[in-house]
Amino acid sequence: MVITDSNIFNSTMIKIRRTARRTVEFLMPEQILMRVGRYRPSHRDHERWEQEYANGVWNCLRHTRETSRYSVVAGYYLALSPGGRVLDVGCGEGLLQTYLTRLGYEKYVGIDISHEAVAKAANRNDVSTEFQQGDIERFSVTERFDTVILNEMLNYCNDPQKVLQNLNAALNPNGIIIVSLYHGPNALRIWRLIDPIFKVVDATTIKNGSYSWTVKVFLPDFASGVQQA
Repeated sequence: MVITDSNIFNSTMIKIRRTARRTVEFLMPEQILMRVGRYRPSHRDHERWEQEYANGVWNCLRHTRETSRYSVVAGYYLALSPGGRVLDVGCGEGLLQTYLTRLGYEKYVGIDISHEAVAKAANRNDVSTEFQQGDIERFSVTERFDTVILNEMLNYCNDPQKVLQNLNAALNPNGIIIVSLYHGPNALRIWRLIDPIFKVVDATTIKNGSYSWTVKVFLPDFASGVQQA
């Protein structure tokens, strides 16, 4: 069939788009996962990270729309593991630390792959606060922490499941892991990989305009006594 009337054509295309959108919204996450395929990391080489932090690309994280996400992460820390030792993996310029310092902690260690990002945070180093450069997939954590936070960074890891399993060794008994991920197909893939490892204590979804995230708190198997699935 050949459509010659542009109005009819446009009307038809609008209906198709609406139907497609409703179909995607109706699908359960597991069904979406089957359509989007396996997890693939959002790769950035080291040079690109340095350039982006040097050029202020990640200043977008200072936008007020990010406040709700940071507040939820900080709120979980305050409710479940206040005043303890914190490891912030993928800390960037240490924006989360500015929230946590108001709540108090025994020690905060921030790790990020970018020298440029860590340099911007280094002026806040003191006896209880330390920023270090390192790639968490190669970094050896030799201390123990009460809270490990992975805030919008697992999607850059080659193996998110292995990263969490390795960080398990860095937790004190009854320690917790807080993970935040921006909504999207990759986040669904990551949740499917890591949800079976530890017990999910709580989860919150945050929406701000067209932006949305999910933050989950995990209790490691050895701390909860719950056997892995």
